[in-house]
Amino acid sequence: MGGSAQVREPPPAWLRAWFEAPGRPLWLVGLALAGVGTLLFGFQELLLDRHRLATRDANVLDNARVAVTHVVITAYLLTAYVYAERTTQQSIRTLLPRIDPGHTEALLGRSPGARAALALAIPFGLGAFLLVTTRISPGVISLWPADWTPEEAWHRVLGCAIGILAIRLSTLLVVESRRLSAAARAIRHLDLLGDEAIPPFARAGLTYALLVIGTVAAFALFLVDLRYLPLVGIVLASTLVVAVVALLLPLRGIRARIIQAKGDELRWCHEQMRERRARLASGAGDEAASLSELVAWEARIREVREWPLDASAFKRFGLYLLLPLGSWAGGALVERGIDALLD
Repeated sequence: MGGSAQVREPPPAWLRAWFEAPGRPLWLVGLALAGVGTLLFGFQELLLDRHRLATRDANVLDNARVAVTHVVITAYLLTAYVYAERTTQQSIRTLLPRIDPGHTEALLGRSPGARAALALAIPFGLGAFLLVTTRISPGVISLWPADWTPEEAWHRVLGCAIGILAIRLSTLLVVESRRLSAAARAIRHLDLLGDEAIPPFARAGLTYALLVIGTVAAFALFLVDLRYLPLVGIVLASTLVVAVVALLLPLRGIRARIIQAKGDELRWCHEQMRERRARLASGAGDEAASLSELVAWEARIREVREWPLDASAFKRFGLYLLLPLGSWAGGALVERGIDALLD
C-alpha cells in the first residue's frame, strides 16, 4: 500500500478539468451546458427575427426543435465522456491498495496505443457524420454553408461534433475497459468469498452501459419528428449492442482472475481429498469428517459466479433499457406543450 500511495496521479484532461472546475456534480454542469447552448440558439433566433417566421413557416419551427435536440445531445455526450473518464479513475484509485505497486503508475495513465485510438476516433467520427448526413437523415441536405438556414447551421456544426463525440465515447469505453482488465490482472491476491476488489468492476460496467443507453435516450428526442425514425432505429440497434459490450467488457479481467482463483482452489481441494481419502482407506485415522468438509468447501467454491453480476445488476440494466422510451415520451409531451403555446 505504501508503494502505491507514493505514485503521483496524472492531472485530468482539459475537458474533465473544465467540467470539474465549478465543483458541482457533472450532471449539473452538463445540464447547464445544454441550457447555455439553448439560450444562445434562442438569442440567435430573436436577433434574426426567426421566431416570427416560425409562426408562419412550420419548417422553421421543426428545424429549431432539431437544433435544440442537437444542443442537448452534444451536451450529453460531453458529460458522458467526462463521467466515463472519472469512473475509471475512481475505480482504479479504489483498487490501488490491492494492486502490485509496480503496476500502479502505468494504470493511472493511458498507454500510447490508447491515446492513438482516441485520436483516430476523430476522423472516424467525421466519417460517421458525413454518412448519416448524406445517406440517413431525412430530406435533401447540403454540406455547403451558403445553403444553410440559421437553424441548419446548428444542425451541421453540432452534427459533426456529435459524430466525433459518439465515436470517441465508444472508443473511450473500450480503452478504459482494457485499463480495468489490466488492473484486475495486477491485483496481488483475490479472495473468492466477498472480496472488496470485485464490486468496482461491476459498478464500472453498469456505469458504462448507462452512459451508452443514455446516448440512445438523447437521440430518441429526434422522434418528435417521425422522419428521423430510421436514424434513431439505427442508433438504437447499434447502441444496444454496444451497451451489452460496455457492461461486460470491463469485467473480462476480473472474470479471468476469478476463474484462475477458482481453479487454484479446486485443485487444492482435489489434492486434499485424494490424500485424506487414501488415509481413510488405509485406516490411518478418522478422516471422514474432514473429507466431508472439503466436499462442502468444493461445492461452495463452484458456486462462486465467474461474472461478478448478481440479479440486482441485471434488473438495473433492464431498467436502463427503458430510458429511451421515457426520453421519447418526454420529448413528445414537450412538443405538445410548445404547440399548445403557439396555438
